[in-house]
Amino acid sequence: MQSQYQTREEKLFFNSLSSEFTKTNYNVYLDKYLQVVGYKDLSVLLAKQPKEIENDLIDFIISGGKRL
Repeated sequence: MQSQYQTREEKLFFNSLSSEFTKTNYNVYLDKYLQVVGYKDLSVLLAKQPKEIENDLIDFIISGGKRL
């Protein structure tokens, strides 16, 4: 599973999780979220300010998970 992580941020994040089940689920749902909001990868998300990420998440939840 480790080889699929592209960026340093992804490697750090997923290596911090101990459960393979959790890693798999986080990876699936994080990929879906990144796709819906139009981020190329996790580094784009992490480059944003925390308030921007919070606003994007709120918009995503309000939209019912539809493309923003």
